Amino acid sequence: MLYIDDLRISDSGDYECILTNKDDARDIRHSVYHLQVSPTKGQLKFVDASNDIELEEGGTIRLYHIARSFPDDEYDSEWRKYSKTMTTKGDFVEKVENGVKSELTDDLHEDELVIPNATVENSAVYQLVIRVAQDFVYRKNWTVSVRPRVVVPFITVYDQFEDRITSDVLVDSKIVMDEVDIHISEVQSINATYNTIKPDPSLTENSDIYEKDRLELICILPLNDEL
Repeated sequence: MLYIDDLRISDSGDYECILTNKDDARDIRHSVYHLQVSPTKGQLKFVDASNDIELEEGGTIRLYHIARSFPDDEYDSEWRKYSKTMTTKGDFVEKVENGVKSELTDDLHEDELVIPNATVENSAVYQLVIRVAQDFVYRKNWTVSVRPRVVVPFITVYDQFEDRITSDVLVDSKIVMDEVDIHISEVQSINATYNTIKPDPSLTENSDIYEKDRLELICILPLNDEL
């Protein structure tokens, strides 16, 4: 009896069995068996996976996929990123290598992609490609949307002596608060100064603001080339 464990394609071929009669050495019998080993057909059983992700800038993107495969030792995976660009008509595809992890625990294959401190540029369709053996290919897509961070700056108003105004001011009989909440992107703080122009420059009023005065408010926005 011939026993071959863990058959491979290279084991394909003709096997000959020769039987000799122990009582008659001239009594020899031959038997030939042809063995054809076909390539393994890969199989994959889905276990669990993360959902599509929508988050704000600065958050962490975590995509994962868990599955069982047969055979275990012929499992291979890679992550891809599909994103539209201004210079291409379709999707731009790139292989993702940073933040990638693939582990086998017991009989479970776990693939993971982690992107910390996400930015708008990380918005894309991410694809996990799994190959098992030579004939099985599996693809799983995730849509990731990263929203721009909403920044609420604080405006501080100073007078011409660079003293901060801590009370309300009057402009055309309307109260203007020295603290204003506005929504603006990519700016975290705003400094504002103002100048007052009197109706008659010869008047010798103090630095207080009165009705009919004209107020010029200047907001200085910080610029950041990296934004």
